[in-house]
Amino acid sequence: MLQTRNFPALINNTTIDYFARWPQQALYAVAEHFISDFKLITNEFKNNIIEHMIMVHESANFYCDLYTEKMHRSAYATPKNYLDFIHTFIQLYKQKKDDLLKQAERLNVGIIRIDEASILIQEMDRKLEKQRKELAIKTQKCDDLLSEITTLTAKQTERKSRVIGLKNKKTVFILNDAQIIDENFLEYINNILSNGMITTLYNEEERDEIINEIREEAKKMFRIGSSNENIWNYFIQKCTTNLHIILCMNPNGDLLRNR
Repeated sequence: MLQTRNFPALINNTTIDYFARWPQQALYAVAEHFISDFKLITNEFKNNIIEHMIMVHESANFYCDLYTEKMHRSAYATPKNYLDFIHTFIQLYKQKKDDLLKQAERLNVGIIRIDEASILIQEMDRKLEKQRKELAIKTQKCDDLLSEITTLTAKQTERKSRVIGLKNKKTVFILNDAQIIDENFLEYINNILSNGMITTLYNEEERDEIINEIREEAKKMFRIGSSNENIWNYFIQKCTTNLHIILCMNPNGDLLRNR
């Protein structure tokens, strides 16, 4: 009281506003006013939301009375709290809906990317199937080419094995009695044995192949000139040294005796 006497303005300029609790009709009307203009909520859910807001506010009033009764301290849920509750709900609803829309947009973008990837995978599968067929054809061609190379290599090896005296290896000709009856063949053998006329064993094409094959060897071994005649003479010399001829005749046959 002493302070009020010293400061009378505290009493004179003070206005006490007393607000009674709003009835359910007033709570419904206020909530409907704000929710009806809120376009983000469909009409089928608006009534349920309004009733939920009224239930929450009345529950707050009930627990405020219970708190006052048990704790002997006052607590209030005023109409201002009810209005703040409505505005907070609207703002939170907007925020959450915006978040959901952004997530939905990201998901839609992801689905579009998945569809694009699926189309791309199908296209790649078609190309892969086409490439498999092409690969099978090319593989078959490679197999055929390898077979041809193997055949040519075998022929080349066989041709090399018939070259007398190459790489300082001794060469043996084994002749049977069926070959001996050939007059020209016997003449070749006679020339080789008596006169060393090895040149009669090779035609012109084989002669050129042999010269090209032993050209480097002839240069290294004897440092002779690079003329084909010198190289051929070197080959004939090796043949004379390394040549062996074996005549295989049928012991029961008359071919050699008849010759």
